[in-house]
Amino acid sequence: MISVGYILIIVRNHLQFYSTPTNINNVWNMGFLLYISITIQIVTGLLLSTNYSPTQHSYQSIQTTVREIYYGWYLSSLHSTGASIVFGAVIVHIGRGLYVSSYLYRTSLWISGIVLYLLLMIIGFMGYILAWGQLSFWAGTVICNIFKPMNLLLLVTGWSLLTETTLHRFFVFHFLLPLLLLVLSWIHIFYLHHITSSNTLSFYTYNLITFYPVILWKDILGLISLGIGYGLQIFNSYGLSHPDNILEVNTLVTPLHICPEWYFLSMYIVLKSIPNKTSGLYIVILTLSHWLLNQELGTLVISGLSTSINWIYGNHLIIVHGLQFLVLSFIGSQLPQNTFLTHGRTVTILNNLILWSSLT
Repeated sequence: MISVGYILIIVRNHLQFYSTPTNINNVWNMGFLLYISITIQIVTGLLLSTNYSPTQHSYQSIQTTVREIYYGWYLSSLHSTGASIVFGAVIVHIGRGLYVSSYLYRTSLWISGIVLYLLLMIIGFMGYILAWGQLSFWAGTVICNIFKPMNLLLLVTGWSLLTETTLHRFFVFHFLLPLLLLVLSWIHIFYLHHITSSNTLSFYTYNLITFYPVILWKDILGLISLGIGYGLQIFNSYGLSHPDNILEVNTLVTPLHICPEWYFLSMYIVLKSIPNKTSGLYIVILTLSHWLLNQELGTLVISGLSTSINWIYGNHLIIVHGLQFLVLSFIGSQLPQNTFLTHGRTVTILNNLILWSSLT
């Protein structure tokens, strides 16, 4: 039997002598900070679950945690704000991978990371429903009704509407999927440490140093910055959430504007701008599947002609994705007026043409 101490010695030696490029900067800390943020989410979620009731009294149980339990308000805001920190770190982490074109030569690492990102979105959506606020209920109703034409609505929600059965199911999956996320994250780390980290030159380099002590100190400084960010959110506990979601759910009154969390806005506008919600789901899947397939140098299709160019990948691809994310997020936060819906459809079409034309 291999003892735990022996395993810890192996891990320590590996981290101490793990070779890393000398030219990486603080952006390469995002993976470490993301892992710490997910761990904080799991710990705070476990503590909050001790007083959460996935029933019709779920809203009251959350209010009891916030108002009656010592530092319950801080624990609740830490968990809700931590979700935004996690997705913010994910966006920077993926953006850095796009900038250095790591999807071209680290296929297994890239695909495992995208699978983790999709799993994070599922976990985040279920946690958003568990708040059982006015926007949580109606946003969940919109998303769950996507599966109605495919006869999967009863399988997802347990009923034709979001009920206690839905809360029970989402609570169980929201509790168990983060544990699966931790396991998959170790696979992601294995693919990373199998060779070495990427660098700003996009490809491998022979100019390597050991992980300890320089890279370790960079991670520690990033951890201190993350701790300061978590500490400062005490002054603006729910600033990243929509204020209407603080209201208790009213199943008889539909909000004028259903607006999810900011990290879902770029995909929500696709569903909102397409009349058939199931078709909108297919387009979202089509867009996300590009992340799994974009592993080769790109071509851009213009007027039926396929022209091989170099600027469509690497540091220019991050500009395309960044602008697309910002524009769609802004449109998604607006009222469903014809002008914004038209712009949303146009940007979605252009985005998919550019992304899919970059595949060879």
